[in-house]
Amino acid sequence: MKGVSTRNYKANHKGEMKFGKCLSCGKFHARNSCVFRNAKCFKCGKVGHIQSLCKATVHFASSCTKSCDLNFNNSDVSSDHLSLSTISKGNAHIQKRLYTSLGSSQDFILDTGSIESIISFKNLKDLDPNIVVRPTEVSILGITGHRLPIRGCCELLIRDDNSSYIPCEFLVSETGLSILGLKNLKRLKVELSFLVSKENSDTLLKDLIAMCAKCSGGMKIKPIKLQVQGDPVFLKRRIIPYGLREAVHKTLNDLCVKGIIEPIQSSAWGTPIVTPLKSDGKTPRICGDYRLTLNSRLLKQTCTTVEAEDILNRLHGSKVFSKVDLKDAYLQIPLDESSSILTTINTPFGLFKYNFLPFGLSCSPAIFQEVMNKVVSDLEGVEVYQDDLIVHGSNKVVHDQRLIALLRRLIEKNITVNPNKCSFCVSSFECLGYLVDGNGFRPDMKRLAPLTNAPSPKNLTELRSLVGALQYYSRFIPNFSCRANCLFNILTSNSFKWSEEQELCLRSLLKFLQSDAVLRTYSLMYILCLLLMHHLWELVQFWNRKVDQLFVFHANLLLLNKVIHRLSEKH
Repeated sequence: MKGVSTRNYKANHKGEMKFGKCLSCGKFHARNSCVFRNAKCFKCGKVGHIQSLCKATVHFASSCTKSCDLNFNNSDVSSDHLSLSTISKGNAHIQKRLYTSLGSSQDFILDTGSIESIISFKNLKDLDPNIVVRPTEVSILGITGHRLPIRGCCELLIRDDNSSYIPCEFLVSETGLSILGLKNLKRLKVELSFLVSKENSDTLLKDLIAMCAKCSGGMKIKPIKLQVQGDPVFLKRRIIPYGLREAVHKTLNDLCVKGIIEPIQSSAWGTPIVTPLKSDGKTPRICGDYRLTLNSRLLKQTCTTVEAEDILNRLHGSKVFSKVDLKDAYLQIPLDESSSILTTINTPFGLFKYNFLPFGLSCSPAIFQEVMNKVVSDLEGVEVYQDDLIVHGSNKVVHDQRLIALLRRLIEKNITVNPNKCSFCVSSFECLGYLVDGNGFRPDMKRLAPLTNAPSPKNLTELRSLVGALQYYSRFIPNFSCRANCLFNILTSNSFKWSEEQELCLRSLLKFLQSDAVLRTYSLMYILCLLLMHHLWELVQFWNRKVDQLFVFHANLLLLNKVIHRLSEKH
C-alpha cells in the first residue's frame, strides 16, 4: 500500500471523526455499539475497556546495554528476548539517544511492539538537513485502526556502543514521535533490562507461590528405578496402638486419594510401618521400616552432596534471602512400576505399594538431592540442601528475579511447596542450625538453648552427646581442641569421672557459644583489606608523631608484602 497524505487521510476518515474515540476499544465509533463494552481489562481487571485503553498509571524505566538476541523473519518478529515491566517512578516512555555520523543526536522511544522505526520529518531535518527522503510502499496501521501518514523512508548512519556507524532504515512520518523498532534494535544490539516494580514483583511472587502450592501429581521427571540384589523379604505387620489406628487409617486413605500409595493384593516384598507423629502432634507420618527389608539389598547410590560450609560460603555477599520448603519432598519423585512393588508396606489395613519415593529408604536422600540439583542447576543464586531451597541476592531486585525464576521452574516441573514453612524476602533466616544474615552466620539461640542450659553429664553417653553438639559449633570456640582436652580425656579413658575441672571446662565452652560472635565466610581480599588498613593506620600515626625513624615504616611494608605473598601462595 502507498503512503497516505494528511489531506487524503482527513478526507477518508471524515465520517469516523464525528463519533470521537471509543473509550472501550479506542476506535472511532459509538461506544454503545462496541463489542468490547463489557470486556474485562487484563491489566486492571475492571470491566468496560481493553488493556490498550487502560488508564492505570504506568511509568517505565530502562537501561540500555550491549548484547541482545532478537530473531525475526520479515513481518514475523519475536520479542521474547526483550522484557519490559513497570516501576513506580520514571519517564513516560523508554528512550534511547541515538547519534548520527554528523554528530547530531535525537531521543527515540524504544518500542518492542513495532517492527519498523519511525522518525518525524521535522526531527529528521534536525538530524540531517540535506538528507533525501525516498518513496516507500510501507503503510503503518495503529492500534486505533487508523493509518499513519508516511512521507517516505531514509537511511541514517547511527553510532553503536562500539563507536561504529551502522546503517539503519527509518520510515518518515508527517508528524509524531520518533520510535526505534525491533529491526534497528537488532542492528544496534540494544538490550532492554528487565525492571520490576516492588508492587508488581510482590504481586507476581504471591501468584507464583499460590500456583506452586496447588501443584499435585508429582514431579514431571523420568521415573526413578531402584537397583536391588538378593532375595525378596516379606515381614508381618506390626500392631498399631488403638489410639493411633483411626488417624493411621485416615492418613493411608489420604495417601491413596493423592495417588502416592496404591492398595495391592499380594507382593513378594513386605515391610512393616512405623508411625511417628508430625510436628502438629496429631497427624501420623507413614514410614516403612526398610532397615529390615529393602535397605540391605539396595545398591548404594551416591550423589554430589553439598556440605553446610559450602552453602554458607556461597551466601557471602547476599543481603536478601528466601527459604522455600518442598512439601513431602521425597513423595514427589515418581517410581517406575518395577521399583514400586519393592516398596510395599504391610499394614493392619492391607498391603500398599508406593508410586513415589518413600521415606525410610537409605538411598532416598541421595536420589532427592541429585534430582533437585538437576532441576536448579542453571539457576543462579539458588542452593539446595535436603528439602529446602535457599534463594539469595545482593539486593531485593536481584533476589526477586532469582526467586521468580525458581518458582517458575518449580511450576514447570510440577513441584509442590509448603508456603506455611517458607520464608520470603527476609534479611536473616534459620539454616542448618545457624542464624544467617548479610554479615555472616551465628548459632541459632533457639536450638542452642537446650545445650547451654544442659545439666552436668552423669555418664559417658550424656558426655558424648554434649561433646558432639559442641563439636558442631566448634568453629565459634577459639582453640576448641585445646580447651576441650579434659573432656576428650574422659571419653578416651572409658571411665566416667566428673570433677570441678571438667565442670569449669564445659561451662567456659558453653559461654563462648552464648556470645554475639559472627563468623564471616572466608575471603582473601577481606583479609588483605584488613592488613592494609592496619598498616595505613600505622603510617598515619607515624607522621603524627613526627618520628624520624623512617626505616620502621619500611620494615612494616616489607612485612606486609611477605604476609600477602604467603597468603596468596597458600590460598
